[in-house]
Amino acid sequence: MKILSFVTFVILCISNTFAQKDEFVIRGYVNNLEGHVASLSLQTDTSMFSRMGEAVIRNGKFTLKGKVDKPYPGTLMTNNLELVRRNNWPNDSIHWNYIDVFVGNEEITLYPDLTITGGQVITDFVAYKAMKAGCQQLAGIETDDDEETNIDIRFIKGHPNSIISLWRANEILQRAYRLTDKQVGDIANTLDVRTDTARLNEFNRRLASALKTTKGSPLADIDLLDVKGKRCQLKDVVPEG
Repeated sequence: MKILSFVTFVILCISNTFAQKDEFVIRGYVNNLEGHVASLSLQTDTSMFSRMGEAVIRNGKFTLKGKVDKPYPGTLMTNNLELVRRNNWPNDSIHWNYIDVFVGNEEITLYPDLTITGGQVITDFVAYKAMKAGCQQLAGIETDDDEETNIDIRFIKGHPNSIISLWRANEILQRAYRLTDKQVGDIANTLDVRTDTARLNEFNRRLASALKTTKGSPLADIDLLDVKGKRCQLKDVVPEG
């Protein structure tokens, strides 16, 4: 009988583990926000602002649940708009909080000091944000595009298997004309992510294009029509150098 009970317990544990992977669960613990609304919006492949649910904060706690087809960046927000409306408070009573997140189908916890913990995706995202903030603080100013790229590449080198690295690689490869052959090569030779097929396919497409458009790459010739409608070649009308 004890053996049967133990086997049942193991099966339940395994079932719960797999069930957790089928959805995300965000548990928030916050101070001084009673009655505020917590909501989550994600930047998906089809929408820059996809609302994934909301919950009213009760006794300093809230829970948001949902499901995504892959991890996405987004924003966890709280606001008191309904309280302001219901109590006829002035507009300067409106209060918002915004927290950057990266949500996959895993458990995430938000603490009163606004720190976030969870699975590997959110752990890597927090590490990326900390690296970026540290570099900005060291510089004493906001980083420019080149510095942002260098931060991304340093993170990728330190986290070659991370979905966050794959996400950042796809972002910076969109601007390959700002990159050198070495930077693109570092990304291509370092990154090794196999758990996000859609982003990996996107990475391979962008990498192939980036290799042709880095700084100093030979100009890719194309057919053009001049202002008179006459056919010409791009290389014939671009100045030397």
